[in-house]
Amino acid sequence: MPGAQRTMRRRPDGGTSVAVTIRDRPFVAVVADMVEGIVVANDLAGIEATRVRTALWEAVTDHEQVAIDQPSPAIRDRPRAEDDSTDRRASA
Repeated sequence: MPGAQRTMRRRPDGGTSVAVTIRDRPFVAVVADMVEGIVVANDLAGIEATRVRTALWEAVTDHEQVAIDQPSPAIRDRPRAEDDSTDRRASA
């Protein structure tokens, strides 16, 4: 979907693919879309959704210094290629 920063695709086998745009976005925005994609892909709500969000954010902040206004370090210095995808896909 052009212009979307996060998309989801439900597969016939019951799995879900979450695609998140990472280029030219603050690292924290990318992580937020990844966390929310996991919550939505697993049909979580209420207390369980809060528990999973909290655990995922704690995992990120325990291992990374999250810079709110900086692009992802892995992407910031990488040269752009015309055929380079702007998203990374993760299956849940």
